[in-house]
Amino acid sequence: MQKLDKQFIKKVRRQDRLATRAITVGGLLVIATVIAILVLIVRVTLPLFQSADAEISHRFAVKSGTAPVLAVGMDDTQEVGFTLDTTGLFSFYDLASGKPFFNAPASTRKAKVQSVESNKNNVFALLWEDNSVTVSQVDFRLLYDESGQRTVQPEISQLGEYPARRYPAPVKSMMVRAHEDRLTQVALLANNRFQIDHEVVTTNILGDEKKEAFSFLLNEELPGKITAFTLDEKGSALFAGTDTGSLLRWDLGENESAGRTDNVVAVTGNKAVTALAMVFGDISVAVGDADGGLATWSQIWTGEGDDRVQRLRKTHTLTSHQAPVERIIPSRRSKSLVSLGADGKTHFDHMTSEKHLLDLEPALTMAGISGQGNGLIGLDSRNTLTVWRVDAPHPEISLKTLFGKVWYESYDKPEYVWQSSSASDDFEPKLSLVPLLFGTIKGTLYAMIFAVPLAIFGAVYTSQFSTAAFKKTVKPVVEIMASIPSVVIGFLIALWLAPIVEKAILAVILGMLLLPLIFVTIMAVLKPF
Repeated sequence: MQKLDKQFIKKVRRQDRLATRAITVGGLLVIATVIAILVLIVRVTLPLFQSADAEISHRFAVKSGTAPVLAVGMDDTQEVGFTLDTTGLFSFYDLASGKPFFNAPASTRKAKVQSVESNKNNVFALLWEDNSVTVSQVDFRLLYDESGQRTVQPEISQLGEYPARRYPAPVKSMMVRAHEDRLTQVALLANNRFQIDHEVVTTNILGDEKKEAFSFLLNEELPGKITAFTLDEKGSALFAGTDTGSLLRWDLGENESAGRTDNVVAVTGNKAVTALAMVFGDISVAVGDADGGLATWSQIWTGEGDDRVQRLRKTHTLTSHQAPVERIIPSRRSKSLVSLGADGKTHFDHMTSEKHLLDLEPALTMAGISGQGNGLIGLDSRNTLTVWRVDAPHPEISLKTLFGKVWYESYDKPEYVWQSSSASDDFEPKLSLVPLLFGTIKGTLYAMIFAVPLAIFGAVYTSQFSTAAFKKTVKPVVEIMASIPSVVIGFLIALWLAPIVEKAILAVILGMLLLPLIFVTIMAVLKPF
């Protein structure tokens, strides 16, 4: 008997050692797993806060003796760049070698280009000296040979050729917008007035088209000399800035009507508005001023009830220049902006996060941005083209956008908002973690309202009323459930239990409410017996 006891004790100790080792290894694996999860989270999260970077990929001199350059740009693959000069000639360059390989005129006209205005998709509106307008688009085709070698082939397509119109004063600059069946031309005249021309094509039920033309002078007193103006892509809203710092907005109708909706002071101290541009999405307008300030304005709903109207308000302030802002080039893919100062300094900023992403050298006189927003091209005073490859994968992420209130487009005030995706290409990501944190806390509190009473009464019942056999079954089950992460339990419930419960959800909810009442009622009825 004594020998049996020794063997039994030896066996128990051996099993105890094995259990100790297994528990130790399991605990170490759990710790290692948690550390690995933390490392993975940090590794995935850190790139979100990585600063933007720009690397010069190409630099070469544009051939001397050419006419002054008015605009620059490049294709999305960053293999071909182009310039547009005052003769209306598009010159295309192989960025790797710096050699020109293709030239194409925007028009057969022999006049000089007075001004150029470009919008998204490389569409350029050229105002000639005789006040005629040519609208051309630069496109790029990707061609592949039998070996799979890619070639980028530029193409120039003329979207419209508009003859000179009669104006009551010389034209300083002009903008053209073509949207669906409507063409809008807005000309800034030397007498500080706007002339607006519409061409509207309507189609009746028989398919017959009718073209109507409307022309009118925006002849109203303005709070200063117009120094900059821009149009939205539809040609339905006109924004203008003055030398006294005012920002004005008009709604342009399809006929001879234009209603001024806003007249706000965008720049204090009677400083001039020097540059305007619509941010991607056409909701916000970027405003640059003579002090080097850069901000964005949006129409915000104000008032209550019948008095509720939209008014321009400043929503974001971006990093200032040390000199007047001369140009603003919006990205065609995101809410990022490229701005040029009079001193040639180039800034790259993001509107929503208000992050200053990059400062570019050397000093530039004009710049362009690739369609994907990952490349910049600029021309300096020495006629040198420089191309940067930009790495800014998450410009919309900052501590403010994650944990602070942000004034998003179309919102009345700064708010905490989470909305990571949308069906629209011009969607503004809303990545505040505050709603997620509060949602988690709220869900936990709601769960505790049910869990705490169940846990307390279950423990009381198990300790006071249940049998020993029932306790032996319940105790390990509860301990196992406590050891399983709640995420795993939720995963099992979502995949297995939820499809079963959803078929009788009303019965389940009523059962949870009625069963305790039924038991209490039965106990009260049976108590006298």
